[in-house]
Amino acid sequence: MSFAGPSSIHDIQYYGDHIFTTVTATAAVVDEWIANTMHIHKRPSSIHDIQYYGDHIFTTVTAAAVVVDEWIANTMHIHKRELSELLIGLDTEWCMPTEPDGHQQVAIIQLCVGKRCLIFQLYHADDIPPSLIQFLGNKKFKFVGKGVRNDACKLFEDYELLVAHTKDVGYWAAKKYHDRDYRKLGLKALVLDLLQKVIPKPREITMSEWNAKELTIEQIEYACLDAFVSLELGIFLNKPRQEIIEYPENTPSKKIIHHTLESYRATDDCEQLDEELRQSFGEFKEDVRRMKPARQLVSQTSRKKSPETKKRMSRKADSRQELVDEMNACFSRALESLKKM
Repeated sequence: MSFAGPSSIHDIQYYGDHIFTTVTATAAVVDEWIANTMHIHKRPSSIHDIQYYGDHIFTTVTAAAVVVDEWIANTMHIHKRELSELLIGLDTEWCMPTEPDGHQQVAIIQLCVGKRCLIFQLYHADDIPPSLIQFLGNKKFKFVGKGVRNDACKLFEDYELLVAHTKDVGYWAAKKYHDRDYRKLGLKALVLDLLQKVIPKPREITMSEWNAKELTIEQIEYACLDAFVSLELGIFLNKPRQEIIEYPENTPSKKIIHHTLESYRATDDCEQLDEELRQSFGEFKEDVRRMKPARQLVSQTSRKKSPETKKRMSRKADSRQELVDEMNACFSRALESLKKM
């Protein structure tokens, strides 16, 4: 940015904020600063309280990069303790095809974290903020949705926005419940089947003009809920699977209990699996840690022994070491077997 007349621009930093400050005594520079400010903030932003099954989803709709910056900064602050495993609902809405090849440009991107949703009007955006590029490109974040890989491809094709880590809720459900039919279900059917909720998808809104400068409240609600239920599905699928087991009549307890079945195929559960297995072998592992290497034990105690005693102790040490090696191998095999379940 440059100004007419003598002036200076300074980057003042305060608690991580960068405040770009113009110093001038020229009226023309003041006029230009005001014009630039009006241009940057000319896109109106709005906040809506979208209600869905008792949840209040505070939704920001904007085409201004500075508003996106603020939303992302607030999101990172609110969820700072869970950034390593953050789930984010992601969806996009497209323009109607206008080109001969039928290409449909992405009009808006919807992001949902917790009970906060962002609808960024990419088609009318004044800029693509670096904060959004970094947010989408963070490999630690998991962006979830139905057909989310296709959304990611479209974002890269139209705006060169790279989504680093996506997870399709349809494939996720198919893998977790061993049912390929989940891969064929749309978002509405997945929400009904897994969450027992209904998400409205009127065709007139689905096929509406998503590149309009001002979205209707119906469009905002539709777009918000798509991202929100995508997140809810991700949270639901990320939890351990639960199965209800009813004991026979002659069981002393005579009641139904809930038994948690871990999905060992999910890589996210590997740490928990390791911990459970180590607890099962807890006493054995503790004994192994406390045991000195057998050869070292022989060397420390054999100095004052007769040759025959030394041979006998050496044989015992060899047997002991073989037992340790065998138990360690057993532990490793059990761990690998459970991980492959």
